This record gives sequence, structure tokens and C-alpha cells, in this order.
Amino acid sequence: MNWFRWTAAALLAAMPAAAVALGNRPAASQAVVVYTAPFHRVTLTEDLRLTEINEEAEYGNPVAAAPSHTVATERSVSVSPEQTVELLRHIRESGFYGLKDAYGAGTQERSYPSTIAVWEDGLEKKVVCHSSPAAAPCPAAFAAAERAIIEFARQAVQHQIKKGE
Repeated sequence: MNWFRWTAAALLAAMPAAAVALGNRPAASQAVVVYTAPFHRVTLTEDLRLTEINEEAEYGNPVAAAPSHTVATERSVSVSPEQTVELLRHIRESGFYGLKDAYGAGTQERSYPSTIAVWEDGLEKKVVCHSSPAAAPCPAAFAAAERAIIEFARQAVQHQIKKGE
């Protein structure tokens, strides 16, 4: 049993529904939570490593439709089992697990997809929202889970910066 599973199991013995389990995922995939959106990615792995990548587009011509290049900023920090459990609780309470697999514009339409994938208690749930002005907005449960993940990453990175790591 790896450190994360043992620690989470010991820490959450009184809250077994909140324990993180990896189910039948491929061995190469060790993610607990993955959020992807245009220019933003957050990955939380079972070894309690949070990685956030932000990309900023730079334009050589202010009226150009396509950027001349992008600059990616990657930050990776360690988080605690308690923080991970809290994030998963927020995701559960948002209603994320009750969502359909896809929302928004059709796959053939121009859209800006955001994806949230979560592995918890042996379950795997992946939801994609194809944002488009012509499509209905993402459901409130998706938006709440998305906010929880983004805020979690922001706070973890800010905490590390304050510690000077």
C-alpha cells in the first residue's frame, strides 16, 4: 500500500466515504483530480502533488486572431491529505457526480472545452463542458466544481510562495 493510500485510510477511518481510492485506472495514471481548460491545467496526483500550468497568449499584432506565441508558467506544490479530502468534499457537494458526461456545444461546433476528471472511492467521473456563445452555459454543479479546483490550486500555490519554498 503506498503512502497516500495508507495515510488517507488512517486519517479518514472515521470518514470512509471521503477516502481516495484509485479504482481500476491504468497504472500510468496516478491522478486524483484533473482540470483542463484553454490555457489552464490543474493536476492533483495520489502522491499529493499539485501541478498548475497557466498559459498566456502573446500577440505580435494587437488585432491578430492567433497568438504569436504562448508563455507557460508551471508551478508544482505538495498538498496535505486533509487538503485533498477537503477538495474532494467540495467537488462531491457541488453535485459533480450527478452530471452527464458532456454539456454545451456539439463536438463539431467551435467551442472552448473545459474538462474535469475525478477518481474517488473507486469511481471515475469525467465531465466536459464545450463552452460557446451559441450553447447553453455549463451547469451550476460543473461551475462549482471548477471554482473549487481553481481556488484549491491558487491557495496551495500562494501558501508555498508565502513559505518561500
